Amino acid sequence: MRGLALLACWALAIPAQDGAEVFRATCAQGYCHGAAGTQGRAPRLIGRNYDPAFVVKVVSEGVPNTGMPGFRNSLDTARLNAVIAYVVRISGGDLSKLPAAAGGSAPSVPADVKRGRELFQDAVRGFQRCNTCHVMEGMGTPVGPNAAGSHDVESIRNGKPAAVRRAIVKPGDSFAALTVETKQDWVKLYDLSALPPVLRTLRKADLSFADGADWRHSKVVANYTDAELASIAAYLRWAASH
Repeated sequence: MRGLALLACWALAIPAQDGAEVFRATCAQGYCHGAAGTQGRAPRLIGRNYDPAFVVKVVSEGVPNTGMPGFRNSLDTARLNAVIAYVVRISGGDLSKLPAAAGGSAPSVPADVKRGRELFQDAVRGFQRCNTCHVMEGMGTPVGPNAAGSHDVESIRNGKPAAVRRAIVKPGDSFAALTVETKQDWVKLYDLSALPPVLRTLRKADLSFADGADWRHSKVVANYTDAELASIAAYLRWAASH
């Protein structure tokens, strides 16, 4: 009984805003659970009265063969516990029944790397955040390549992947595109003319490609300052070796 009481106190002692901030950065994207768990392509969370043990398992381990990743290895213990408690709260679950979360095993990271991680996933920026097009630590959409590696502000601000080409669709519509898959009669590609990029499947007979696509990375990172991009670059360099 004393152990359960301590767990209940632990859950109630986590500031609500801490869990809300972690949720906003990792779960609030439109293709996930949406702002405050109220909407999105993933299940609505608010008012669902989830069993706290179920929340611990899903948030820690993820759900196999779905878009739901586990956060045990990407969030430290404090952030993992905070977001679990937040989800239980907004679902209307009983915090007094919240079991201990499996401790996050993420390595400690420098402050600028932590800041870069937050900026990379920053849902407040809408679809102009980095993980709209790149996956890092299991979160994001794989439109572009894995972003981990040696980067600086200049390479992020002005980079242009060689794979971006101009797709021309009969009778003459054209747009910047990244090819995902080519079949005998069909081509699957991302249309980069808007955010978020749209995954399209087009007939080969109606499609051709040319160089000179009017697309620059500078357009999609325009709302980041150079200081913010420096933190993101630090995160990407760190991620390449962890």
